Amino acid sequence: MREYGVFAIFLFLTVLIVVSCGEDNEEDNGVITDTLVCNGTFRGTSAVVEGKRTYEPYNQLGDAYIRFSGTLKTNFEVMLMKYEGYTNLAPFKGTLQTLQGLLLIAVLDALPGDQMIIYDGVERLGPPEILGQFVCVWNP
Repeated sequence: MREYGVFAIFLFLTVLIVVSCGEDNEEDNGVITDTLVCNGTFRGTSAVVEGKRTYEPYNQLGDAYIRFSGTLKTNFEVMLMKYEGYTNLAPFKGTLQTLQGLLLIAVLDALPGDQMIIYDGVERLGPPEILGQFVCVWNP
């Protein structure tokens, strides 16, 4: 009878440890959200990009899904900026909501030197047009 009591306690503690470890993994999942503040130029004028970038891993190789939502501010207007995509399919597709309407963009971020480059998002033959170049500060 005593063996059953010891086994029950052992089983309870094992389940408790497994459940608590599982909860930690479910809460974390490796998702990283950073606040970006990027200074540079957009279409030849001084500009600032600010917003939240989420990195959500989907395999053990470091591949992830990226989401960004924020603003691009120039001397003339404030634009809503969004982009998203898989790291292995960069540049990320996105949009800028301007006073004139929706502008399709493509974005490379997390480049060496904490750079971000914004391209014209229209598919065409030849290299894409660079609309903006920035240096970013990443704050967790």
